[in-house]
Amino acid sequence: MANYCSCRAELPPDALFCHRCGKPQREDLIAVQEEPPSPPVEDAEPVPAAAPAAPIAIGFGNRIALRSAMVTAALAFLMLIALAPLPPLMVLFLQPLLLVAAGFLAVYLYHRRTGQPVSLRGGAKMGWITGILYFALWLLLFAAGAFRASGEGGLSTLYRDALEKQPWPEGSREQMLRLLDRPEAMALLFLFGLVFSFVFYTLLPVLGGALSAKVLDKD
Repeated sequence: MANYCSCRAELPPDALFCHRCGKPQREDLIAVQEEPPSPPVEDAEPVPAAAPAAPIAIGFGNRIALRSAMVTAALAFLMLIALAPLPPLMVLFLQPLLLVAAGFLAVYLYHRRTGQPVSLRGGAKMGWITGILYFALWLLLFAAGAFRASGEGGLSTLYRDALEKQPWPEGSREQMLRLLDRPEAMALLFLFGLVFSFVFYTLLPVLGGALSAKVLDKD
């Protein structure tokens, strides 16, 4: 019996397609033809990796840096007060080490809290901030002592007490004490002491901060 396509063309036996219209004659071929072709898969654009956050510059505007410096400066200042009962020579030797350690610890705390690397310049700046805060605490203590001494002879009494505790030669101590009786010498001594204390209390933490940054960079 002859086979016919829907277009009425006569098909040979076992024909797969109609020779006139091209229509498939087997059910599996019909299913393949009727199935809509899947849309081509476009290559997805690679998602760019998120750029690492730029480290915040170390300064007074950096809250984490300021907080780390404040904690370290306060600890160093409290340790200085705790060292007060020791002999003056020992305090004179330990205080520079304490200031260097304060700058070192401030950089270490900042690095631990942020996980960011600290450059040599950043470490020095971190130590400088610590020294500024330490100097501010010392200035408050000095002002409190001066206010207390104002009813007992003023700054001259405060300086006399400080000079008498220092291990100076007897002749040099007497000369310094005589200078305190002169107002111009008192003003010069006050100015020199203020400038020297600022440089001393800020320079040593700078060295400690730079040293800490160098050590952390090797790790």
